[in-house]
Amino acid sequence: KNPDRKLVGIMLVGPAVNIVLAALAGVVYRFVGGLFVELDRFVLIFIGTNLLVGILHLMPIPPLDGARILGTVLPPRAREFMERLEPYGALFMLLIFFIFSGPVLFIVLAIQDGLIDLLVG
Repeated sequence: KNPDRKLVGIMLVGPAVNIVLAALAGVVYRFVGGLFVELDRFVLIFIGTNLLVGILHLMPIPPLDGARILGTVLPPRAREFMERLEPYGALFMLLIFFIFSGPVLFIVLAIQDGLIDLLVG
């Protein structure tokens, strides 16, 4: 009955699929890791890419799903402010990933590395 709960569920599906795909690839890696160098490389890149995309989508930057999820728990005024920032999403992405890329990538890559260690051992 709560439309915000439905929206949060829909917004979490994309990152969840990325993480599930990475987990499935981690299982494959545990069974066949070390047999073929090319397969190992492919599976590790597949895991890293899916984790990176899943984590990035959860970042609270206005065009990404994380900002929309955050908007559902914010007070009405703050939510309205976040919604007004949505049309400038491409600009935010450029600023964050080209000007402020160091801190953002540090956080994202730290999470990604931890999850890769968890998945492939």
